[in-house]
Amino acid sequence: MMRDVSFDINVRGGAIVVSSSEPRFEAVYEKPSGLPNLKIRHSSYTKDHALVTDAFQAAVAKARDLGWIE
Repeated sequence: MMRDVSFDINVRGGAIVVSSSEPRFEAVYEKPSGLPNLKIRHSSYTKDHALVTDAFQAAVAKARDLGWIE
């Protein structure tokens, strides 16, 4: 279940960028060819594991919308 964090989700090149301004966070995910899932390329440092999980879930939802994953 996602918390009340507002994420901006953008596609740049072959990557999905998930960011928030409060708390300040950014994560970049890519879909390597031949693999069924997203892979994280980079993320801001945070000890907030729930924020990282929520950002990943947002990226997965976007990847599904784009048809990158099932």
